[in-house]
Amino acid sequence: ANGKSEQLLESMVEVTIEIINLTKNKEIPDQAEQIIKSISSIGANFSEAQEASSKKDFINKIYIAKKEAQETRYWLKVIERITSIDDKIKGEVSRFIMTLQKIITTSKEKH
Repeated sequence: ANGKSEQLLESMVEVTIEIINLTKNKEIPDQAEQIIKSISSIGANFSEAQEASSKKDFINKIYIAKKEAQETRYWLKVIERITSIDDKIKGEVSRFIMTLQKIITTSKEKH
């Protein structure tokens, strides 16, 4: 993995921890469980993609990470109606979606 990938993964870890902390003391057990699963999955799949066995496997893992990011964005919208969420977190999740889409597009062009 290159420096950019390492930085992106580090951001994913940071946002995951922020969301875990955000949901800890809130009365949103069901949503908390859902968003922790999806936010954790972004970084896990991105990390797996770095060791992909093929280009197809790589694109597939990045695609799953993007889907999980979109699910996270959905849960953030739900949770936001119940409690306040830092705009920084929402911004980071949107950035993940855009970055992952860019990686998919670039990888398919090189394919």
